[in-house]
Amino acid sequence: MASPLKIGCSYFGNYHLRHVKTDLVELKEVGFNTLTIPLSENDLQFYKQTVAEIVTLGKEMNFEISIDPWGIGKVFGGEAYSWFVAKYPSECQILEDGSTVPYACPNSRSFREYLSEWLHFASSTQADYILWDEPHLYIPGWAGETKGTWACHCRTCQKSFRNLMGYKLPKNINEDVGTWQITVLLELLSKLNTLTTHLGKKNQIILMPNAEDKPGGISWERLGELEHLSIFGTDPYWIWDKKDMASYVREYSRKVFDICQNHSWEPQIWLQAMKIPAGRENEMVQAMGICQEEGIRNISFWGYDCCRHISYARCDNPDVAWKVLCKGIMDIQTPYR
Repeated sequence: MASPLKIGCSYFGNYHLRHVKTDLVELKEVGFNTLTIPLSENDLQFYKQTVAEIVTLGKEMNFEISIDPWGIGKVFGGEAYSWFVAKYPSECQILEDGSTVPYACPNSRSFREYLSEWLHFASSTQADYILWDEPHLYIPGWAGETKGTWACHCRTCQKSFRNLMGYKLPKNINEDVGTWQITVLLELLSKLNTLTTHLGKKNQIILMPNAEDKPGGISWERLGELEHLSIFGTDPYWIWDKKDMASYVREYSRKVFDICQNHSWEPQIWLQAMKIPAGRENEMVQAMGICQEEGIRNISFWGYDCCRHISYARCDNPDVAWKVLCKGIMDIQTPYR
């Protein structure tokens, strides 16, 4: 008999272990077997031992667990504020007009040291993977800034660009700038992947499905430059991105499967379990079926309980959405029980 699908979700916002245990029991009964635990900067400062205890509890219940650098420096995805950018504005990214934006510069030595501190703690837990979630430079419009702007123009980045391209960093974005931006992110991820492996954990990377269309994202074609990568995936959130569910999920499931076949990585797809409009709840289950049809056997949802507890992201009717999703997971896992 084939092994069960890996079905997971993000789990965050609850620091009460007795309630966590109740939730994890429910998830196990439904058929979930993986968890992603975000570890934000706020968690690192005030809740890190609590997060470690949540990870330990999950491992005791046989979940495969990833830790996510949730919103760290705003270089990684997530609805979490960054302590680093508030404390160290001089280490933030600079736009072409000289203004500073609240995103840490990936070339900043201080930020890299902070990431190393985060990673050493995350790797001290019983987690299996470190999930590098949507790594990016500044993306115009994400924090209300003017579209068409780009980063970074700090002195370190100007030197980095000149060393790579042989001329001064221009004010107007061009193909060389795009190539350099990707190089900056890949160089950072390469160091993080190597350190993760040295600390005894495995690496997992999630890129935005349309990263190649966004200044500051990473082109999928260059992912092969990374070593020490175990899982690669993307998150085609069809409602968030205003796309047709079936075609969007199928297109990117196929792309992820193909690139992972070429590099012997495990493919993963993250599906939307947030902001689901009333009456469209079954699309989550349909999307899961499409992933399976395209060969994806590692599927996760953002997030637990259809994000009922985070009003910004909760579904229109989280009771209905969670019930529909849980039934769909039970049905898809039934043949493997």
